[in-house]
Amino acid sequence: MSDTLDYLNDESIARELVIKTKACGIFWEQTSPDSFTTTMFEEKDNGIVIVWGLSLYKTNSEFNLDITKNTDYHTSVKSDVLEELYDTLFKINTTVKNKQQILGFIQSVPSCTEPLSLPFKLKPNIDITAAGVGWKRVPANGTRFEKVRENVTIHDGDATYIYDDANSELIMGFDPVPVSMPSDQIYSSIDVEIVVKNISGSPTLDGELMIDVPNQSPMSMPFVTGALDTNYQTINWTWTDSFTNEQINYLKIKFNAIPGINRVTAIQANIS
Repeated sequence: MSDTLDYLNDESIARELVIKTKACGIFWEQTSPDSFTTTMFEEKDNGIVIVWGLSLYKTNSEFNLDITKNTDYHTSVKSDVLEELYDTLFKINTTVKNKQQILGFIQSVPSCTEPLSLPFKLKPNIDITAAGVGWKRVPANGTRFEKVRENVTIHDGDATYIYDDANSELIMGFDPVPVSMPSDQIYSSIDVEIVVKNISGSPTLDGELMIDVPNQSPMSMPFVTGALDTNYQTINWTWTDSFTNEQINYLKIKFNAIPGINRVTAIQANIS
């Protein structure tokens, strides 16, 4: 009975991944000639963020899917349907309990046929500043952007955060525009919220929001705070202009070097 349930869960997970990938809900990166990976973020109602990592690879003629939860091994999937997923990824040119849990999340991922209203929120999803340079992360594993993807209203405080103790700068990028937004959508406002507190030194935080689309004139908006508190507080800056989907996809945030130590535990961009 357990073997049958395990087989059915594997089949369901694999088929849901095929459906969501074909419907623009999941995007994969080709990491080698025979493997693809994707990272997805599941935000719970209490503000906790789960980082799901999926790795699809081919060994000889066998297809395998390994799944991690917050960078720890979670489960593996074996199914003939994985070959269809593997072939699909090449065609679109993209470089039991645990299994029921990841299946439930995959089924909830919106596809490009599901509408989305304004405003929508974007979280940091890439460290543009090279690893090992500039701001540090706590805990000292994974990426810096993973530490600040919490909900700004229900964050985890000092459990995960980034900080600067070397008078250095940091640049991060954001999630892309959801695929369900109309291709000709125009936005008028980018409101960025940051949850931060001062530890020592200069009690300020300054930097800029930047958009640098290839072959277009760069856009930017500087920001600077007043005196920061020693307890976490939410500060925000609103950038008003006319923005396209492409421009939002190139949105970045930069923290300038300052002679002080500040902890940032959550960052969010609200687009409207």
